[in-house]
Amino acid sequence: VVAAMGTAGAELAALGKNRIVANGANFVVVNALPDLAITPGALTESAQTRELIKAMVAAFNDQLKAGVAGDAKILHVDLFALTHDQATNPAPYGLTNTTMAACGANVLGGFALACNGSNLAGGDVSHFMFADGAHPTPFEHLLVARYISTQMVIKGWI
Repeated sequence: VVAAMGTAGAELAALGKNRIVANGANFVVVNALPDLAITPGALTESAQTRELIKAMVAAFNDQLKAGVAGDAKILHVDLFALTHDQATNPAPYGLTNTTMAACGANVLGGFALACNGSNLAGGDVSHFMFADGAHPTPFEHLLVARYISTQMVIKGWI
């Protein structure tokens, strides 16, 4: 399973270089996978399963980064580092909760697609990191977008 994730990362890098850049794109952003072992869903799993998740994500991210290294038209964004830092140091990001889902019980078992104002977890969830067991909230999407924009500025693209 870990090797297959590495293969997937290498394939995505090749797609970016051989299909997207090769066909004329000058500005391609590829995002590493976030730290999926910190999601509320992963936190309910055993330590052994969380280690497997980390290994799979690392295999994907390592191959993706290696595959796009040195290509001036591709910006690799390390979402793993960002999300890991957010989970361990949430205050500077304005995050108030990085371990629980903002969505409460709903017809899809708490899945974000059925989340609405009537089935949110209690309290103010506006600055939660996760909408459900794995998916980011709108606020987290905003933080990621800002981070990517900053990386684009550093690269001189905007």
